[in-house]
Amino acid sequence: MDVRDIKTRMNLLNGIHEEAVDLLKDKDICPAALRILKRVTAVRQIEMAEIMVDMNTFTKGYAEGLFLGTSKDQLVNPDKPKTTVLSGEEIARMEQEMESLEHDFKSIEADYSENMLNLTVICGYVKKLLDNGRVVRFLGSKHPEIFAEFERVAASESL
Repeated sequence: MDVRDIKTRMNLLNGIHEEAVDLLKDKDICPAALRILKRVTAVRQIEMAEIMVDMNTFTKGYAEGLFLGTSKDQLVNPDKPKTTVLSGEEIARMEQEMESLEHDFKSIEADYSENMLNLTVICGYVKKLLDNGRVVRFLGSKHPEIFAEFERVAASESL
């Protein structure tokens, strides 16, 4: 190995917030993606690391997309242009869309967690109901279609 490559790899995590490093420590992230992380502030590094972990994508292209969607106030060097390929208007639109997507993603993630908790509680309640012989007899004779669905819910191993 080249000495210069070794020194570059030794300093690869310099400039990256330790919480972002902690999120990415056991992931197969490419060095180019880590270099892109260094170009944003610590708060944005953590946000980008969380998004990369949630999406299970650690490529340079994905990190670059997140970087391009970062607003100027979250850049280490806000005066330096992000890219020469896109116009300022396209970058501004991309930043706005990225913020909107991140907000929507976090909202959906929170709703999903709450819904899974509710479903877990409901499944436990249905199982408890079916442990009662009187409830089983009543549902079996008066509402067989509901009883069949309750049995399916109680028998399911996962939601």
